Amino acid sequence: RQPVVEKILNQMINLVNAIIEKYGKPDEIRIELARELKQSKEERNDTFKFINKREKENEIIRKRLTEEYNVRATRNNVIKFRLFEEIENEDSKINAMCIYCGKHFGITDALSGDNVDVEHIIPKSLLFDDSQSNKTLSHRHCNEAKGNRTAYDYMASKGKEEFDEYLHRVEMLYKNRIIGKTKRDKLLMPQNKIPLDFIERQLRETQYISKKAREWSWTENS
Repeated sequence: RQPVVEKILNQMINLVNAIIEKYGKPDEIRIELARELKQSKEERNDTFKFINKREKENEIIRKRLTEEYNVRATRNNVIKFRLFEEIENEDSKINAMCIYCGKHFGITDALSGDNVDVEHIIPKSLLFDDSQSNKTLSHRHCNEAKGNRTAYDYMASKGKEEFDEYLHRVEMLYKNRIIGKTKRDKLLMPQNKIPLDFIERQLRETQYISKKAREWSWTENS
C-alpha cells in the first residue's frame, strides 16, 4: 500500500463516476496522472489560473504564427515560438541564441524546422521530463552532436574554453531573468547528479497505477 498511489486511484474512480452520473457513459477515457494531489486549494487555484493564462497566450501565438509568419500553428511551432522569446537577444529583439554554440538565429530559422530544433536539455530517456523547463532551441547540428547526453556533459566534453563560455552563457541568462532557476539547474546538471532512485520510484508507481486503471476499466466494461 502506497498512500500517493491510493489517492490517485481513488480520485480517478470518483472523477469517472461523476462524469458518468452527469454526462452518461463516455466512449473513451484517457487518463493523465495527476501531479498536484498534494497541493492546497490555493495552490490548485493558482495552477488552474496558470493553465488558463497559458492557453490564452497560446491562442495569441497561434494567431501570430498564421497571420504574421504564414506557418502552421502546430504544437511544435507554438513551443518554438515560446522558446524563441525566452532566449531572444535583448539588443536586437530579432535573434535568439543557441545555448550550445552561442551563435544566433532568427525567428524564421526557428519556425522553418530546417536548421533549428526543440532540444531536451536532459534527454527524456534519462529524466522523463517533457516540460518547457527541460527544453531549449538549438541548431540541429548541435542537437545531433549532443546526442543522448545532458547539456552539461556534452559541453564539458568540448574542452575548457567552450565549457567555460557555456557556463557563462547559462549564468547570464539566469542573471538577466531570461531563464528561471529550474531551467538553469537542468542546464548545469550532469547525468551522475540525476536522482535515479526518484525516477525509478516514479516509474514503478506509474506502471502500477496504469495497470490498475486499465484492469478496473476492463472489468467495468466487461
